[in-house]
Amino acid sequence: MESKRSFKEKVEKANTWLTSIVFAVVILFCIISYWTASSYNRIFQGYRELQSYYDNVKVSSDELKKYLTSQDEENLKLHETSIHAAKHSLENILDNPVMEEKWRFRLLKNMLNEYENSIKELMEQYMRNDDPASYRDYYERFSMNEKLIQETSTTYYHLVTNAMSKQKEMLDIIQLVAFAMTAAMAIMMVFWVRYFSNLFYTTLSMPLQKVLKKISLIKKGRYDLEKEPQSCLEMEELCVALEEMAGKISHNMETQKEKAELEKRLAQSELKMLQNQINPHFLFNTLNMIYCMAEKEGAKEASSMLLKTSHLLRYGLEMQNRLSDFKRELHALQYYIDIQKLRFGDKLAIQVDVQDMEAIGNVAIPGMIFQPLIENAMKHGLKDCVKDGLIGIEICKTAGNINIKVFDNGQGMEKPMLKQLIENDYHAPGSTSLGLYNVVHRLKAYYAERVSIDIQSDIGCGFAIYISIEL
Repeated sequence: MESKRSFKEKVEKANTWLTSIVFAVVILFCIISYWTASSYNRIFQGYRELQSYYDNVKVSSDELKKYLTSQDEENLKLHETSIHAAKHSLENILDNPVMEEKWRFRLLKNMLNEYENSIKELMEQYMRNDDPASYRDYYERFSMNEKLIQETSTTYYHLVTNAMSKQKEMLDIIQLVAFAMTAAMAIMMVFWVRYFSNLFYTTLSMPLQKVLKKISLIKKGRYDLEKEPQSCLEMEELCVALEEMAGKISHNMETQKEKAELEKRLAQSELKMLQNQINPHFLFNTLNMIYCMAEKEGAKEASSMLLKTSHLLRYGLEMQNRLSDFKRELHALQYYIDIQKLRFGDKLAIQVDVQDMEAIGNVAIPGMIFQPLIENAMKHGLKDCVKDGLIGIEICKTAGNINIKVFDNGQGMEKPMLKQLIENDYHAPGSTSLGLYNVVHRLKAYYAERVSIDIQSDIGCGFAIYISIEL
């Protein structure tokens, strides 16, 4: 009996054949295309070198003539440079592997050598006597050699352009072949889609309909499922798993009942625990009572701190998951700063610089945004600071944006750790601190695409978070 194959094996076998054919055709086409295009480019490069050769011979001739009349050393230098460039271009043509009839270019090289020798003889005679009559014969020989070289340009250009035309014809043929290959692959894909559709219907779609019917029976409380033969291993394993699931549902229902009873008892226990927690209003009243006692006893500083603590706690609870504005947020922030100044003394300075408070004071912002950022700086960046610690908040309004910068001069963070922090959604791996994470997500939840956040830090360079809010 033939062993049953899985749907994956059937698809993989068809894919292997199709991929192999396409891959082989594409590789062959790429090799031919690359060889033809490379040959065309090399011939074109030879054409450019040939053009450079004739241009440099012309320049060298012109500059030598100027030198003979003006005796300007700059003209002589340009002449020598052009001769060298012409020789270099000709060497490149001879080294080009696709250039045909190289014997012709060797003739051109001989002509250049003859041209160069005539220049050498001319210059020797000129150095002996600069009277034009004394070197007229040498000058005419030099001019004749230069003219002979220039007259060969038509023949050599024609030679190179013929080679380029042949390669262009080959490229046109390759384009036609590419079109034919594309059409053939399109036809293959059509046959593949039809084959895959039929395979999918007979192997998965029809059996899945039967499985769905069995699932409907399970929903109605019927667990006696009939076994049916399947056309692939996946569906057979699915039916076996479904039958095992049906056998366990009854047991699971009993387990769920017991779990529901336990959860009910747990909820009752949690309710009792919540009822025993301290009421926030009781906490505020207690703080106010201690504040009044401190006032009566003349402890002005203690009473001031108690009052600020009370205001800060009330603001934090009232603004939790609510909207505030910049004016109230910065006002509450000042309470927090005053408390931290009492705690750290001269070891830490917290500076707040707000430009144009009247323009941004009433702009809505989620409550308790700045306090977690300052606390994050004290807890991480300045945790080892013993003096001259600095935390700064700068807020300014530009055209259509409110820009916020919160920074410290602490130990900073290594670049890899900073990258990991950003990739981990602003939550440091292994850390239980969620201050920065909560601030970022609350800002994004409220402003969505209107807020952009950037973090910059490095070891020894502190830590800075930049927040830009589009109005």
